[in-house]
Order: sequence, then C-alpha cells, then structure tokens
Amino acid sequence: MAPEKLPRGLWHRKRREQHGSREKPKENPSYGLADSDSSAIESAIVFFQFRKSRAVQNGNGFFVHVPGAQRDVIFTAGHNLIDEKGERSTELRIWWQGQQDWVTVAPEDVRISAQYEANPTPASAIDDYGAILLPEPDPRARAPPRPGFGFALKLAEEERFEYPFFVTTYKAGTFIGEDARPLTSSDMCVNPIVNKNQLEYLAETQPGVSGSPVWVGYNKQVTVVAIHNYGPRIAHGPRRNKPGYGSRGTRISLRVLREIFSWAGVLETNKQLRVAVPPRNNDDDDEDDEDEGLEYEGDDYEGGGLDDDDDDDAETPPTPPPLPLSLTWSPQDRILRVVAGSSHEPSLTRFFALPVYASTLVPGKRPVVEWGFGMGEDADRCLWASWDVERKTATMVPSLRQARLARWERKGGGGGGGAHAVILQWQDDLWELIVKTDPSVVKPWDLRDPGTEFRGVSFKTLDDDVQGSYNRFTLV
Repeated sequence: MAPEKLPRGLWHRKRREQHGSREKPKENPSYGLADSDSSAIESAIVFFQFRKSRAVQNGNGFFVHVPGAQRDVIFTAGHNLIDEKGERSTELRIWWQGQQDWVTVAPEDVRISAQYEANPTPASAIDDYGAILLPEPDPRARAPPRPGFGFALKLAEEERFEYPFFVTTYKAGTFIGEDARPLTSSDMCVNPIVNKNQLEYLAETQPGVSGSPVWVGYNKQVTVVAIHNYGPRIAHGPRRNKPGYGSRGTRISLRVLREIFSWAGVLETNKQLRVAVPPRNNDDDDEDDEDEGLEYEGDDYEGGGLDDDDDDDAETPPTPPPLPLSLTWSPQDRILRVVAGSSHEPSLTRFFALPVYASTLVPGKRPVVEWGFGMGEDADRCLWASWDVERKTATMVPSLRQARLARWERKGGGGGGGAHAVILQWQDDLWELIVKTDPSVVKPWDLRDPGTEFRGVSFKTLDDDVQGSYNRFTLV
C-alpha cells in the first residue's frame, strides 16, 4: 500500500507531527448573515466633505470595531485625505446618522498610510487608505458604544470568495439630515484574486463613494474585507467576472491592520508573553477587572462565568517564581516552551499582538473578539500562536486559518499594562492558558537558572485549581 493511502492512525509518530498533528485543518469560512440590524450598519457609515485641488468633494468612511482603542476609529480611502501632489485635504468635515450637523476634523486626527503618502497616486492603489481618530469621549458621559463593522483577518488569506460582496455608501451630493440614508449595492467578487492586497468586485460604485466599506456576511456578522477606493480599470462594456472589470478596494490585511492599529494604540510589538503574578491584597483588582468588551456573546457561552470573578478574587496569589517566566518558540520541538529569565535566543521570545477578529459592534450585544500572537516582521511570512487544549500544548502555525485563537481578557494588576488571561472554548468548557512549575515539569533549582527551558505550557478549565501553576500573563 502506498504511504499516502495508510490511515493516519498507522503513521509513525514523527510523521503525524510533521503533517500538522498539532495544527487544526484550515478553516472553511462560514458565510451568511443572521437577521442583521440595518440601522446599526447604516449608522456606522460616515459621509465626508472636504476641499481637494481647490474643489469641494465628497467621500465616505466607516466606523470599525477596534477592541481596546480609546478613540473611535474611522477607516477611509487615502485619496480622500491627500491629493496627488501631496497636499492634504482641507476643510474636512464628516457626518453620520445621529449628528445634527457636520463634525469638523482637526488635522492632527488624520492618519494616512505611510506608503501612500510617499506616492499618493494610483500606482500606490493597494496602500490607498487612511483613518480618522475621533477625540476621546468624556468618560462622564457614559455614552453607549458606537456601532462599528467587524473584521476577520483570516479572510485576508482567502484565494477566492464565492459569496456576494456589499458596498454601503452615501452618494456624492447627499443632503445630510434625518432622511439621509446610505445605499447598498451587491454583486460577486472577481475571482481568482490576482493581487493579495487588493480585491475586485462587481458591485456598482461611482465617483464620490471612495472610502466605503466592502463587506460580507461572515459567521453571521457584518464583516469588512476591503476599503473601496477605485472604479473598474475597464470602464466601458459589459461587466465580466474577470480581473480589470471590477471596482477595487484595499484589502483588510495584516499589513493594513498593523498600521491602523498602531495609530489606534492597540498594536503590541516586540513583546514577551510573560507570567504575571498579581500583588497580594490588590485593592485595585475590582476596579481593573474589566473585559473591555472583549467577551464572547452570552448565547454562545451561556453559564461560562466570564464576568464572574468572585472566585478569582478569592484565590491566594501564587508565589512569584525566582526568575521571570516567558513563553518561547522551539523550532526543533515545534511547540511553545517556557524559559526562566533571559533566553539564549531572545528573538524566539518576542511577539507582536493585536485583535485579529472582532464581531460587529452593536449596542446591547456583547461582541466576540479574538487576539493573535504573531512572530516575525514580514506580514506574509509570520507565524501565529495556536493554543491546543486537547494536547495541553501550543505551537506556531503559518496561517491564521490553522490557528486556534483565544481572547485576551484583562484581569488587573501584574504591571506591563495589566495582567490578562488567555481564554478559549474547547468542547463545552472554557479553558485558560497556564504555566506549570511543579516538580514533575521542572526542578525547583532549574527555575533559578537563567535560560532554562521546559515544557510548562498547559491549560485548565476556569474552575479548576492546578497547584504550582500561573494563569495570568502580561506583554512586556
């Protein structure tokens, strides 16, 4: 029998590991929408007016659910914000539903892609994006969260989309006011995708709608996949599902989100994922013990106890380890190990971290958020942490679609931006990442030896108590 025909159960252990036994198969995206709240979608669209090249023009933008951001973030096209001569648009004003009048945007609140600003022409179409960061709201106002589009970085890895794309926009010349409503057009994506940083689609667009969201229904959520910025290259004749015949938009990819999230202050770079030991009798725990909206929907996790930290507060904080404990990637073992003190290979302990999935932010509904912990500077060749509860281990995989992702829940204390828990669902339970240090895993004297590595990564359910383990982490 040919080796390829052997059942996996008869493979040698090393072969099973080489064929990704620690990695889940690539996810097949689940497209489609639940009964979406059209009013929430409409209220996330932003109408622009600005002066560029001496003429008053219109454009669009849209609010995006950016977990952890202190300021509301509006994505838009770069050419709404700068002309081809490099001169920034002036008299920039924006409006969205619920506003009585135009809102003036201060120049210091405008961000433009560095690549596009260096060459603001169609030659830089894939980098034709920017953002507006609204001033921080007054915390005393206690305003409800503003609706925002969700995103899924996994979708940036798709080579085809066999599902309609939607473009929701205000047309140029729209009169703002109570009766103003954005319009939505839809049609198919142009396949195959020939430029991984740009999507083409047959949905109808026209001048003045640049910056509009291009979105799909993903996991029953309104999920943005691109920022519309150009019409078809072939402007006349019948529309065809071939490259050149579709409108174009900058794809929501890692390279785009890394830049925008750095502006919004939610991108962590060159950080160690380190054990955080909360101080004893920390009076600030109750104040800091917030999820910042980074929690799963109650319907999906009924009875999960995500907001119930009474048991957590009652636990006796573990004794601090003799040396700091951090996660480190072992390319030889293909797992994440734990290192005490300074690593002999520091680069293998350094991660970047950012939200990689966020559901649509709708008032009155808890959002779903997942974080990615990556390694590598090249956005096209980085590795992603994958948390494997079943095997009580973790590895690094080359694709988000192969990664088992988790939430990054703030728990307060611990320094370095606060202690967090790494929580994910497996089967019918919620589990959290732990580092085990009991003698069966590592000898006590080795914990005092800088550079010692050991297999301490594991998981436990939220209500379990594993002696000699740590379940709080921080990025430092």
